[in-house]
Amino acid sequence: MLAKAIVGGIFNQNPVPQIQMSTSLIKGEIAPGKTIQIQADGLTPNSLVRLVMRSEPQVLTEAMADSNGSVVMSATIPTNIESGSHTLSVEATDSNGSPLLSVAAFSVDGDSVVTSVVAAGMVEELPNQQEISRSLSLERPIYNALSDPITTTVLVVGAVSLLGLAGSGGLGGSRLPSPNNGNNSPSPTAPAREENRKRAELGSVVTKKLKAINHDDEGKGDQSETWRLFGGSMFELKVIHASAIGKYSPMLQRVFVDGAWIRAILGSGGVIFWILGALLGLISSIQSQWTVVPLSWELLIAIVALSLLDASAGLMAWLTTVVLAAFFGNITSWVDIRTALGLGICYFSLPLLSHAIRPLRRSPANSTLGRFDRVADYVMPPVFVAFAGVSTIKALDGLSELKVTDAANHPAMRVCIILALILRLVGEDVVAHMYPKRMIAVQPAKLISSPMQNQLISLVIRTFLFIAMVVPYFGFGVITIAAAILTLLPQFMKLWGEKLPNLVALNKWYPRGVLKFLIFLLIGTIFSTWLLGQDPSPERLQNSIPILLIPAFIGALFELLGRDGGKWEFEWPKRIAGLIVWASAVGLVTGVLVIG
Repeated sequence: MLAKAIVGGIFNQNPVPQIQMSTSLIKGEIAPGKTIQIQADGLTPNSLVRLVMRSEPQVLTEAMADSNGSVVMSATIPTNIESGSHTLSVEATDSNGSPLLSVAAFSVDGDSVVTSVVAAGMVEELPNQQEISRSLSLERPIYNALSDPITTTVLVVGAVSLLGLAGSGGLGGSRLPSPNNGNNSPSPTAPAREENRKRAELGSVVTKKLKAINHDDEGKGDQSETWRLFGGSMFELKVIHASAIGKYSPMLQRVFVDGAWIRAILGSGGVIFWILGALLGLISSIQSQWTVVPLSWELLIAIVALSLLDASAGLMAWLTTVVLAAFFGNITSWVDIRTALGLGICYFSLPLLSHAIRPLRRSPANSTLGRFDRVADYVMPPVFVAFAGVSTIKALDGLSELKVTDAANHPAMRVCIILALILRLVGEDVVAHMYPKRMIAVQPAKLISSPMQNQLISLVIRTFLFIAMVVPYFGFGVITIAAAILTLLPQFMKLWGEKLPNLVALNKWYPRGVLKFLIFLLIGTIFSTWLLGQDPSPERLQNSIPILLIPAFIGALFELLGRDGGKWEFEWPKRIAGLIVWASAVGLVTGVLVIG
């Protein structure tokens, strides 16, 4: 089951819980007499299965699993129930002898009319009253990541694979020609190699600058002065000055300059994307009852798609949501903080990842090789960015401890992400051809680097945030701290990267880009299946997490030690081979290709 979940269609991964409970409860109808249906598999043969209704514990029915470890049972809601909230919990024992617990909840008024109902979810322990009230208020099932080790394993393996993909400039790794080299030559110039080397560094995914493209002549767009129709350059100058925040946060600096292509065309009119982001954040907050839990998948994916056009628009949506939630007193626990942080990753990280995979912006191609590279920019990244986007959205379930997402909506989400990224690439190409001078004017000549002291402080803060965010998945303890060290130690080492030896042969032969993604995906599948078995338990997953992270750690060290100098003379064979690797990787993540 685990291997098929990982490489048998990561996009479609949606494991069926061992206990399935459904009810006929409907909001606005009388609760007494409504039926409860239960089906469970993978249990200890001949073990007891019990359905209990609380607040005051009341056993509604119980049965014994058959010799195959399966059971089917049903019950009805009692006639006399108190007003308020109630839970329905199925208690069973899995085939390994570990307890299983599935919990649904509903509330009724004084006339026993259902006022709220949420579906069942697998949990580690009975939820407390605060968790039940939160679930009923938002009408989302309680979710516990520790009770869903298959999904957690898939997220870990996918994240490690994406780190491999993001650690490179694309099909040819850090050895592809730079966008500023014009794609005229198969061999990058020294400055181009240096720029591509920086793009390939693991820790620099969020600090990439989308380069302005130098041209001697104005384009037709430059001459048309469309940017003057919306107030000229006042807003774009403020954005340029805002990049000074890079002294404290390279990521925010990169987010602020992301929408330069829009400002090149519209000038100050580019602020409309920021306003639209804030408006979508406001509407989402209203629908979410002023919390940071997104309740509308349509609004969620609309903001994600908008952020692919301009990361700052996603940032505005996130700030609006978080500020309003704090104002109304709905950020009161670590769960709320983790959800807010996860929402931020969803709302403005994808364009940064996109550029780390392959350039969003290139000089107009004037060679066959250059045109091939640009076509590859359109073909290759969208699938992987869609994979990453839906994975970050699915991670909100564990962070919020509620079942926020529905697998039935994931295909539509992926299509929206793919279309938004293609639209972004089209916009970048329009600007590259028609607004080259404007592109130089609307973004800083150079991004500001953070002092060493600030970078160290940032990494320490990120370490604590990393631990806080993974606690719902792995618990808190030595193993979680070890996972944080494996994940973040290479980024600490990167601060002194130039003092480390540079192995040219390693730079040349170490796989990058899609090939590295494919290798990491296969290694993660083999490791996880070997360590966890086909039906992993939460305890075994927790103990195995550091081992699952070792490939990413080794890969980061290799990139630090093989920073530059590797060169391949045969560009076309490399690119053709890259397409085959890309097709294989796409087949695995979409389930077209199945291993095992």
